[in-house]
Amino acid sequence: MEATRKIAPAFATEAMAMPYRHTQRGTLTIILCLAFAAFDAAIVWRSGQWPAAAVAVVLVAAALVFSSLTVEVGDNELRWYFGPGFWSYRLPLDDIETVRGRA
Repeated sequence: MEATRKIAPAFATEAMAMPYRHTQRGTLTIILCLAFAAFDAAIVWRSGQWPAAAVAVVLVAAALVFSSLTVEVGDNELRWYFGPGFWSYRLPLDDIETVRGRA
């Protein structure tokens, strides 16, 4: 006896809620920020101009904040945030009119 199964139509009239989460790492951003921070720290160490160390602190903070980008789609909203998520952005799915994929 052969089992049969129903296949859903290609274009369903009702959309299913499907959670989505993707994190993109900012490897180049991390490498460049930390390399320039180390270069700045070496210059500060040799010259003794300690106020210039603020540049290294800002670069390390930028590496932390922009280390990744995470996008999440839930039941009723689109949410995205950088790094560990100190602040996030939200958009109700009802406000999205069109979506275009990559060419």
